[in-house]
Amino acid sequence: MKTVTDKAARDKRGKSKNARSRSDEEKDLRQQQILEAAIIEFDSNGYEKTSMGAIAKRAGLSRTLVNFYFGDKEGVHAEIERKALASMTEMCVSAAKRQKLGIDKLLAIGRAYVRFQKKYPGYFEALARKEDGQIQKQLESPTVDSTQVIAEAINTGIADGTVKHNFNNLTQASLALWATAHGFIVIAENKGTVLKAHWGVNASTLLKSLDIAITSMFSNSD
Repeated sequence: MKTVTDKAARDKRGKSKNARSRSDEEKDLRQQQILEAAIIEFDSNGYEKTSMGAIAKRAGLSRTLVNFYFGDKEGVHAEIERKALASMTEMCVSAAKRQKLGIDKLLAIGRAYVRFQKKYPGYFEALARKEDGQIQKQLESPTVDSTQVIAEAINTGIADGTVKHNFNNLTQASLALWATAHGFIVIAENKGTVLKAHWGVNASTLLKSLDIAITSMFSNSD
């Protein structure tokens, strides 16, 4: 009798665990559904003109459910930013780790940022929309971000003799690389027709020249 009772209890616990697992999966799917809908709305209409109702409608869910998961529009955008930063940093870290020399790490990080924009254009735009206050809050976060990855690569390059820079400090040098890569990507994405018509340069060629820019800024080739 005890064996039967124990088996029934185990079966009940197993069913409860499976039910929770399915519930968590459904929650994750719904949240991702909302975030993907929000990215489309933000890109199409801008942050200010996008409403929670529009996000809910595009996601095919009730506004009440969207509010339940994220609270408000700022909450939705904050989660997009969190995922964007995590994805971007992961790609940059992974790219840098595959290289030994500091200058090669910097080049790999620049290329990884280009790939990030291609793979996650919505995430890229979300980060570009960050306000100064949001950026400051992120910089104060204890988590590793892409500028820290750049700084580590610069330090590696200085130590192995492949990197030098003329900036006042490591922070300026790291931000300069990030700003340069970001600028190349934005121009390539938004000014492709002008580039081709006036200078005979297509967007892909411009992005390839990012390597030249990074090398000229940081290479210790003298």
